Amino acid sequence: MTSSGSNDEGGDFLSQGRSKRLAPVSASAPVVEDASILPPLGFESVSAEPAPDTAPVTSSVSVSDEAAEPARRPEAKKPMRIGERLIALGLISNDQLEIAIREQAKSKKLLGQVMVAMNFITESALGEVLAESTGTERFDPKSTMIDSVAVSRVPRDVCVRNRVIPVQFDNNQLKLAMVDVFNILAIDQVRRHFDKNTKIVPVYCTDTEVTELIERYYNYDFSIDGILREIETGIRDKTQLDGREEGYVNPTVRLVDALLVDAIRQGTSDIHFEPEGSFLRLRYRIDGSLQQIRS
Repeated sequence: MTSSGSNDEGGDFLSQGRSKRLAPVSASAPVVEDASILPPLGFESVSAEPAPDTAPVTSSVSVSDEAAEPARRPEAKKPMRIGERLIALGLISNDQLEIAIREQAKSKKLLGQVMVAMNFITESALGEVLAESTGTERFDPKSTMIDSVAVSRVPRDVCVRNRVIPVQFDNNQLKLAMVDVFNILAIDQVRRHFDKNTKIVPVYCTDTEVTELIERYYNYDFSIDGILREIETGIRDKTQLDGREEGYVNPTVRLVDALLVDAIRQGTSDIHFEPEGSFLRLRYRIDGSLQQIRS
């Protein structure tokens, strides 16, 4: 019948179509190179040959500007040495620096000390430059009161040998006046006489100033009781006092300094000296109330 023939043909056609679609692709099957017959997948086809208007791809790798920038940056300038700094400021000449360096090799002293000894520069000018160059505080003993209690905790020979002296101790922080603020060994020597958690802050001080401070604070008694005993007896170190001594030789000067340091340590806002007949009453105002300290 005609209808059955058409159905058989239709069935054969469908079976042939299915067999074509389900036929496995052999390894030797040719690769389709015509991208126009492939379904669109949202990707651009890549041709093995470069486009006519496109430059051929080379194997060189371009470096971005940001990646190349560090290589083009100039190297950081090295910090100036003390001699170069003094020359830049016009305080010494190149010849003076060369002479000082040769002398330093013989004496083994600090270069700054050599230049001061040769009168190439003053200690005060050197101190200002060193403090600025190292970023440390410049300690001025003429305008700062030294904590005699902190001084008493460090033996004299330690200060003399290391050219240091404690100047202030507060809130577990010690300010240490030093000729060489980079002398780590000197800091360690001083640290032995304080708690291990004490923070030591080096401050610059000239060699002459350190020497004067050591002589002043280690040759005289700075405790209030000791000074009062000197005044009462009129004798210090078997030497008769006649009241005409000047500076720290005079116990009255040291007594005033000792009282001021003690008052500051206790947070005093006022000091009251109250004469009472044959004695003197000393009172501090602390937190708004007067407290008797001595009489």
